[in-house]
Amino acid sequence: MSNTLVAYFSASGTTKKAATKVAEAAGADLYEIRPKVPYSEADLNWMDKKSRSSIEMSDKGFRPEIAGGDAHIEKYDTILIGFPIWWYVAPTIINTFLESYNFSGKKIILFATSGGSGFGNTLRELESSATGAQISEGRILNRATAEDIQKLIENRAFTNGHLDAQNTCLMLDDATYRQYLETQEAYRQRSLEEQERKQADRSIFASDGIENPELVRAMEEGSRYIEAIRRANDAIPGEEISEKLYRLEALIKKIFEVLKQKPEQLPKLRKFMQYYMPTTLKLVQTYQELDAQPTEGENIRQSKAEIEKTLDTINLAYEKLLDSFFEDAAMDIRSDITVLETMLAQEGLTRNHFENQSGGE
Repeated sequence: MSNTLVAYFSASGTTKKAATKVAEAAGADLYEIRPKVPYSEADLNWMDKKSRSSIEMSDKGFRPEIAGGDAHIEKYDTILIGFPIWWYVAPTIINTFLESYNFSGKKIILFATSGGSGFGNTLRELESSATGAQISEGRILNRATAEDIQKLIENRAFTNGHLDAQNTCLMLDDATYRQYLETQEAYRQRSLEEQERKQADRSIFASDGIENPELVRAMEEGSRYIEAIRRANDAIPGEEISEKLYRLEALIKKIFEVLKQKPEQLPKLRKFMQYYMPTTLKLVQTYQELDAQPTEGENIRQSKAEIEKTLDTINLAYEKLLDSFFEDAAMDIRSDITVLETMLAQEGLTRNHFENQSGGE
């Protein structure tokens, strides 16, 4: 429950619309002040001196009865009260509402809708009905635009109020606004990181200058797999499974990065592309589907656990596949080292040779 309440009286629906927008913007609870006897169109005819509203407003002491007494004012610190302007002031049903509850120590902010007049003597005529409350005028909100709500903030109606960047949400305290700014900055950083990651992916999977059509198809397919795995990872909230998928994504990108540099390794990748990758993606997407279910029974839990365990096996297998690309290089390095060590020994330039010389003295 919010600690702010928007209470309103609306005879024709105009004030209701304004109050609803204010409540939505402020994240406040909404309460309608309803007359015990609803007003008819004839009752609201201000040109008829004998109409109900004309008679009520001619007697400042008149208090129209209200329906219900369930506003629970004691639960709120700030109450925004909205109403149409009648005869240059608030309808006396607002006095009835204020006198029906204890507003002592509460902050009351008035807002209104009007055909042309302002608040007039509204504040003075309501203050006596809200003893002990801090009551102030807000704004005339015929359309309740973002600009109108911004004016409420500027006029200190919301002492620590802030609007979001889109002017759609009103935050009533500095702490909430700071949290909003931190969230926005985190989102901006994530967006930048995502852009950088996509740029890096385009560089890895770009097929410019590649003449081998099979390698071009492999790079294009690898790019599609990476994108599909990333979308699934973004949709899965679990941290542990996400770490496995991040590792999977990094391995697949590295495999294709090396493949681009060593196209002669393409034959090793055929089974990887034709079976391992499609099956891996199917498991990841199945996990995403299971994780999105509203309830989780034993079958879902068990299936998810099996997929998570299998991802560890898959990641290990992909690591070994990546390592196999360097098998020939490793053999060449070992051969070069053996030849070098033999030649150094023949020239008497190894450590063992020097140690033997020293020992002979």
